[in-house]
This record gives sequence, C-alpha cells and structure tokens, in this order.
Amino acid sequence: MTSLRIAVLVHSHPALKKGGGEIVAHRSFTHFREVCDHASLFGVALPEVPGATSIFASDERLVRYDEDEYLMSCQGYNNFLGTTSNWRLLDDIADICEARRINVFHFHHFFQLGVNAAAYLRARFPKAAVKGGPIPGRRGGAKPGHRRQVG
Repeated sequence: MTSLRIAVLVHSHPALKKGGGEIVAHRSFTHFREVCDHASLFGVALPEVPGATSIFASDERLVRYDEDEYLMSCQGYNNFLGTTSNWRLLDDIADICEARRINVFHFHHFFQLGVNAAAYLRARFPKAAVKGGPIPGRRGGAKPGHRRQVG
C-alpha cells in the first residue's frame, strides 16, 4: 500500500453510461482501491441519460451510489467555456475529500465538471496533486502495444 488517497473525477459513471472513458475511469478507481490507502469516485449523472435526474431530490447535488462512489448533478456547466458555476457542488466534493484526507485529484475528463473545478480543488487542497488527462503510463492515451500514426 502507498500513502496515496485518490479522488477520481469523471464525466459520467459506467452504471449510467457505458462509454470508454467511464469504464477506464472506473477500472482505474478499482485498481487504486487495491494499491492505495483510499480511493473515491465522483461521476456525473448526465441529464440526457434516461432516469439520471430522478436520482436526486430537488435540493441534492451529490448522492452516494456505492461504497466510496458518488453521483453528481452538474447544473451550471457552460459548454462554451468548459467551466462550472456550481460552487456548492464543488464545496460538497471538497468536504467529502477533506473527510477522507484526499491528497491526489485525478480528473479523467473535465467535461461537465469544468476546468475551474481543478483550480478550485487546488486552492482548497494546496498540498494535493491535481492531475488530468490520460492514466499515467499510457503514452498520449494510446492503447498499450499500439503506436500512434504520425503524418
């Protein structure tokens, strides 16, 4: 075990949407749970997924889905700017992460979460690492054993 305490933030959850990004993020979360002191997963419940909005009461922004897994209602996301105005949701995420002593934030995607979410968490957790993009060890997101074609 390592002293890493990781929060994985992703634009959806594979229980709601079976896209490649959601599956990779959830598999990463599962792996982190095995090799780190703690891992949490925060996935967006996209409003266009049938039934996703019925998960939340009118005043809820975040609900527990499973052990250390949370679904988020991401109202206030600006598609043009790629930012969120839902500061209360970010406060809720940060409060959970503070209680779990998270020291690494891994953004699998910023879509529906906002690039400013990373800046917010960096400010709230100045000693934590904030990462985004492909999983470490995967060159540019390419599949292992495959090379990208150039030109």
